[in-house]
Amino acid sequence: MSGKSVLLLQAFVEDDSARTIQEGGVPRAASVGAERIFGTSVYFAEGMCYISASDLFHGRISSARDEGDRCNVIIKSTLFIKSANRPSNYPESELPEVAFAGRSNVGKSTLINSLVNRRGLVRTSSTPGRTQLLNFFNINEQFVLVDLPGYGFAKVPLAIKKAWGPMLRTYLQQRAQLRAVVLLFDIRRVPREEDLQLLDWLEEFAIPTIPVVTKIDKVSRSQRAGQLQPILEATGLPRDAFTLFSALSKEGREEIWERIEAALEDGAD
Repeated sequence: MSGKSVLLLQAFVEDDSARTIQEGGVPRAASVGAERIFGTSVYFAEGMCYISASDLFHGRISSARDEGDRCNVIIKSTLFIKSANRPSNYPESELPEVAFAGRSNVGKSTLINSLVNRRGLVRTSSTPGRTQLLNFFNINEQFVLVDLPGYGFAKVPLAIKKAWGPMLRTYLQQRAQLRAVVLLFDIRRVPREEDLQLLDWLEEFAIPTIPVVTKIDKVSRSQRAGQLQPILEATGLPRDAFTLFSALSKEGREEIWERIEAALEDGAD
């Protein structure tokens, strides 16, 4: 939001009491009306301004990316649809899909929860490899986020390990509405066979890929380049193909959203 632009948002929260958020200057009104907010997020249709319900309630504005144009407030939802392990179980939907993939314990659940600003949308587990199905989530009634099973955890039963490859390959090959895959790499780990196999499938099926390096807060800034080099060499991808993400500082969050939005727009053409 530019310095001269202002936002006055009046929202009715769960107890029906009206609260006001104002950012600088002479306010312009954008009202939710009598809508209620139940742990969802508020999006502005023009300029993709974004405010979470928590920030609304506590009087904070998390981020806003408009250029001063009047924003129309729309209440959007984030809903779990279903889990599936084969095409016959996939949800029937014409909405475009963006899938998230990565090794067990790469921080996939944390990244997804951060992107949608919902702590519990995707459950994080102390036991890597817990996600063993494709999980589908409706985001804002605009696209479907698909949480793909994590891979590479040694203690997962052999039968599940063997099922991982066919399950993911089938989804990638047959899901026509898939627009992009956000592929995660831990900055402290060199990509292994499963990572590279998945990358090969994405290239084979010509699926746009959004590579993200997670857990960058685990290394110092001076160590980043050295930690990234083995990832670049193993994947054969250039440095500018990767977005770095920190769950603590939220660095990279907006860039990931921008790349997702671009993939959705390109797929709509």
